[in-house]
Formats: sequence, structure tokens, C-alpha cells
Amino acid sequence: MTPVSFYLARDSECSLAPAPFNYRILDNPVFPVFFSGRECDNARVDGSIINEGTRMRTIVLAIFLSAVMAGTSFAVDKSYYSPVIYIDTDNHRILISQLGGVFYIDVPEAARPHMEKLPVSGLVDFVVEVKGENEIPVIKTWKVKSGESTCMYFNGKECT
Repeated sequence: MTPVSFYLARDSECSLAPAPFNYRILDNPVFPVFFSGRECDNARVDGSIINEGTRMRTIVLAIFLSAVMAGTSFAVDKSYYSPVIYIDTDNHRILISQLGGVFYIDVPEAARPHMEKLPVSGLVDFVVEVKGENEIPVIKTWKVKSGESTCMYFNGKECT
């Protein structure tokens, strides 16, 4: 392999010249990296000179964006293939089970006229939108897989 020459930045002790030819190869057969044995305290590889103010602004921006991203929650779609255990028409939610747990899913305004058409104990494939850990998932669509219903498929707007 051919050694790669690093050019050092100009300062009081080092000149703008190729580093000496005493290279050593790191033990990395995939991507060998060549380093110079030359010692120069104030020299930096060209392109790595960063203003301290720019570095501090970058750090502050990264911390700010991390805090903003941690505060926002993204909605995630999940699918639950579950029997309908109970339909709560007063609170507009449906009780289902998944992996040994029982929980409610919220019924949106468009699906409320059709929620009573779901068969209790019938298997339904629900697609819900989960907005956060402490919020009830909201139904987007459902498909009745077993049981009798006049609304076998709800696409988010209407039954078919």
C-alpha cells in the first residue's frame, strides 16, 4: 500500500510541508490509516481548524435540539389483532386484549356511529395511532376477521 501524506497547518513551529516518511500502519486490514511519527504541538491536519465560537454554537445547538426532540412525541401506527371484550358507548372506547394485557382504545368521531356494529368476542384487526405512553391509542381502521357485523371494514371515514 502507498502511504498517504498528511499536510500540517502553518504555525510557528511547523511548516506547510508533507509530514516525514516514518509512517506506521494501524492494525486495520479493511481501512488502513497511516499516521506520522512527527511531533508538533500546535499543528492540525488541514480542514480540522474550527473556531472555538463555532464549536460552542454547535454544542449549544445540539443540546437545544436534543431537548426539543425529547419533548415532542411522534405518533406511531400499531396493529392489534384482538377480540372485542367490551364496547363502552358512553366514553367512546373499546376494550381489547393483547399479549395478556387488557386496555382501551379510543374511537374517533367518524367511527362512533359504527362502533356498536362490532361483534363482542369477535376477532378484529385494529390499526391504531399511538401518540404517547400515557395516552389512549386512537383507532384509524379496523377489519372484522370473525363474527357477524354490518361494518366489516372501517377505513377511517366510512364503513364498507
